[in-house]
Amino acid sequence: MEKREGRVRGFRLPLADGVDFREHCRKNVRNFRHADRNIKSMLARSGGLKNAAIAYFDAEGCLLGLYADLPMKEYLRERGITERTVWTERSTGNNAVTMGFRHERELVTAGADHACPALQGLVICFVPLRFRHVEVGELYHLPEKLGGIAVLAREGYAAVEYRFLASAVAHDIEMTMHFNQSSIRQYERQNTGILIVDTRLQKGQPVITYANSLLFEALGQPARRLDFEPLETLFKRETNGKFYELLGSWKQTGELSMTLEAGGKRILCLISCDIYDQPSVDAGGLTFYITTPQLESRKVAHKMGNAAVLSFSNVIGECPQVKSAIRRATLISRTDSNVMILGESGVGKDVFAQAIHNASSRRDKPFIAVNCAALPKDLIASELFGYDSGAFTGAKKNGNMGKFELANGGTIFLDEVGDLPLDLQATLLRVVEQKQLMRLGSSRLIDVDVKIISATNADIPHLIEQKLFRSDLFFRLGTLKLTLPPLRKRGRDIVLLANHFVQSISRRLGRSALQEFSLEAEELLMSLPWTGNVRELQNVIECIVQLYPETCILPEHILENINIQLSFPSVLGVQPSGSQEASYIKRPGAIPRRALTREDIVDALERCGNNRSEAAKYLGIARKTLYRNMERLGMS
Repeated sequence: MEKREGRVRGFRLPLADGVDFREHCRKNVRNFRHADRNIKSMLARSGGLKNAAIAYFDAEGCLLGLYADLPMKEYLRERGITERTVWTERSTGNNAVTMGFRHERELVTAGADHACPALQGLVICFVPLRFRHVEVGELYHLPEKLGGIAVLAREGYAAVEYRFLASAVAHDIEMTMHFNQSSIRQYERQNTGILIVDTRLQKGQPVITYANSLLFEALGQPARRLDFEPLETLFKRETNGKFYELLGSWKQTGELSMTLEAGGKRILCLISCDIYDQPSVDAGGLTFYITTPQLESRKVAHKMGNAAVLSFSNVIGECPQVKSAIRRATLISRTDSNVMILGESGVGKDVFAQAIHNASSRRDKPFIAVNCAALPKDLIASELFGYDSGAFTGAKKNGNMGKFELANGGTIFLDEVGDLPLDLQATLLRVVEQKQLMRLGSSRLIDVDVKIISATNADIPHLIEQKLFRSDLFFRLGTLKLTLPPLRKRGRDIVLLANHFVQSISRRLGRSALQEFSLEAEELLMSLPWTGNVRELQNVIECIVQLYPETCILPEHILENINIQLSFPSVLGVQPSGSQEASYIKRPGAIPRRALTREDIVDALERCGNNRSEAAKYLGIARKTLYRNMERLGMS
C-alpha cells in the first residue's frame, strides 16, 4: 500500500493514495452508506456536536468518513487528522482505534495514552461494528469485518457521554444492516429480478442500492455489482423515458408491460413496483420487480409440473413401424417446425410429444400440454392466449398469462386439436403464422416463440370436407407429420408392453415376485383388437396385477377384465342375434362399427393365408360383404 505523508504543525499521519482510497471505498460501499446515513440523520436530529467529531473506519483502519462542525474539523486538520488517513499500530501506535480493532471491543484512550503526538489532546471512544452477516443472493455480500465507529473529542469534555454516543451510533448502524439484510432475503424469496432505486441519496440523481442476478438474467446481461451506482449506469434516461416516468410518479403499480433498453438490447419486460420511505435515515425510493414473459413462463411451468419427463428411451417396441416412427421423430426433434402426430386414441401420442421436446434444443425450456377437448368452449381462448384485467366478469385483477405465453421459448402440445371450435381456429392460425398473440381485452401484441406439437385421433380430411376444420390451419400445424401405428398391428410388441406394465405396476405396489403370462395368454393378447390401444392394455394389466395373486396369468384373467360380453361374444360361446353383419364383433380380429379399410382387409388376408372365407370370418362379416368392400376399395 503506497502512502504519502500529510504534515500539519509537525504531526504526521499516513494518507492512502487516491487509487488505494477508492479501493477502500469500493469494498466497503454498502456498510459505509449505512453508516453515513445513520450518522448524518443522528446529527441532524441532535443539532450537531460541539468540540467532537464522529469517525467511521473500515476494518483496515482507513478513515472513510469524518463528521464534525467546521471549528472541530479545522482543529483535527491542524493535527493531520482527515479522511483518507490510515490508523494502524505501526503508523499511529496504541490508541482506542488500533487496540479496539486488535481486541475487538470498546475502548477509550485520552491524552498521554496516545503514542502519536497528533492524537494527544484528544479523547478517543471506539466501538467496533459487530454484525453476523449471512450471504444473501449471488451478488449481495458485506466484508467479513465491517470496521468501527469512533468519537474524537477535545480533552476535558464529557468523555463518558461520548462513549455512550459511539455505542448508540454503532448500534443504529448494526440494526440498519440487519433490517436491510432481512429485507433483501425476503426479496430473494420472490424469485424474480429486483432493482431498488433510492431517489434521495443524491438529489436529482437516482441511485441503485440493490440489484440481484435475476435482474441481469432478465436483461440478458452478465451479473455484476452496482451497489450505489447511478441508475444511468444501467438504464440511460434518453432510451428509457417510460421507466423514468414510472420512477418519478412515486406510486405503487401492478404488473406493467414495458420495453427496456440496457446494454444495447431492447427487452420486453413485466414490471411492478413498491414504494419505500424511511425518513429517519432520509432514505426513499422504489423497489422494482422486473422479469420477462419467458422467465415468468419458465417459473410457472416449473410450479405447474408440466415439464416433459419422457424420452425416446421410454418408448417400448421392436416392430418395424415403431422403429420407423422413432427414427422420424428423432429427425423431427432437430427442427423448429410444427409437428402433427396422428394416430388412434391411446397409441402414445403424448409420449412421443414429450420425447420430441426432450430431444430438441428446447429441452431446458417449458413444455406445456393442453387437452383441447377438455377445455370448456367459452374458456379455450382465455386459457390459450390469456387475458388482461377487466376482460370479462371474474377475470383476475392483474390479468392472466395464457398457455402460449407460459410455453414461450419452449414447446406447447395441443392434444385433441381436432376438437377446437372453428372460430378459435382462425385465431390460432394467426398466432401460428405471425408468432404473435393478443390477450383477451388487450390491444397489445405479444411476441411468442414456441414449437407447436399437435395431436389428434380425428379424421382431419373428413372434418375439412365437413367444414369443421380449416385446411390452412391443418397445413400450418402439420408442416411435419408423424403417424403412430395402432397396437393391434404391432405384433409381439403387445407382449413386451404387457410384461413392462406388469413390472412397473408390481414395483409400485412393492411386490418382488413378478407374474408371467402363459403361452395361451400371450397368444390371446396378440389376437385381441385393442381398440383402446396401449392405454387399454395398461388398464387391463393393472386390473390383473391388482386382483390376481397367481404367479401365472391365464387367458381367463385377461378376458375377465375386458368388456368381453359386448366386444367378443363368440369367444365366450355367446351367439349373436341378427345377421352376420351385426355391429358388434364376432371374432378377436374383427373391426368394430366402422367401414373397412384396405389395411384391415390386407391384415386379415395375411393372417388367414389368403383364404377369403376365413378372412371374412376373422373380420366378423359375411363373405359377400368382404367381396363388396374389396370391390369398393379397388382390390382384385
